Amino acid sequence: MDTIITESTHPVMQDMPADWPYFLGYNRVIPKDTATTVLKLDDDPLLSVWQY
Repeated sequence: MDTIITESTHPVMQDMPADWPYFLGYNRVIPKDTATTVLKLDDDPLLSVWQY
């Protein structure tokens, strides 16, 4: 599985490493329609942000 940073300039990604470790497992989620996905694991969202 490849970790893909989709929004490298987003403030939440500041000081995050460019290389991520191998993930053994994760919970699949569906982000809100207005959320921004900043990190993906293959085609699955791994980190999404949204403003209330």
